[in-house]
Amino acid sequence: RDGRLHALADGRWPTAELLKRFSVFAATSSWGAPMPQPMLRLLVCRHGEPRSTELDPGLTSFGLRSARKLGDWAIGQIADVHAIVHTRTQRTLQTATELALMWPALAVGPIDGVPDQVEDGLGFTERLWRVHGGNVVVVGHHTTLQMICRDLLPPPVVLPRPAPCSAVVVQGMPGSEDWRLMAWRSGPLST
Repeated sequence: RDGRLHALADGRWPTAELLKRFSVFAATSSWGAPMPQPMLRLLVCRHGEPRSTELDPGLTSFGLRSARKLGDWAIGQIADVHAIVHTRTQRTLQTATELALMWPALAVGPIDGVPDQVEDGLGFTERLWRVHGGNVVVVGHHTTLQMICRDLLPPPVVLPRPAPCSAVVVQGMPGSEDWRLMAWRSGPLST
């Protein structure tokens, strides 16, 4: 064992050999068994109730209160959050900002390059994992929620048009088709 450490320190092992040995060590436990794949938990929610008088409306006062209530529910579903992302609209930004009060150390940021409609749920989750490395809250629109559920959950998952502040919690391994519905919240709770 000491010889290996000295070989590392002396630079006698070629870089390729070091990488090979390190990747084997990093992918196995101390007993040599494969390490479990990381589980990703996503909380995917629809924005709060928008004002209907603008092109890119913000939230009504009821929508803001509903987003706060959603945050109270969300913290019980997914305590360890690495990021909060949202589509590029005022209503999703305001909802994400209210949710961020539950995880104050997090920054809120838009989903770069992802439209309001997610076309590939598996690819989307892989990208979230690569960028954020852990559990993520996604604030979007009814189509965001429906399409992610359609792509990740086994049939027959049919979601009606979700009400404002509806949310799902799904869990699975990035890159796999083995995802499960962990929790569902339909619409705003009484405020």
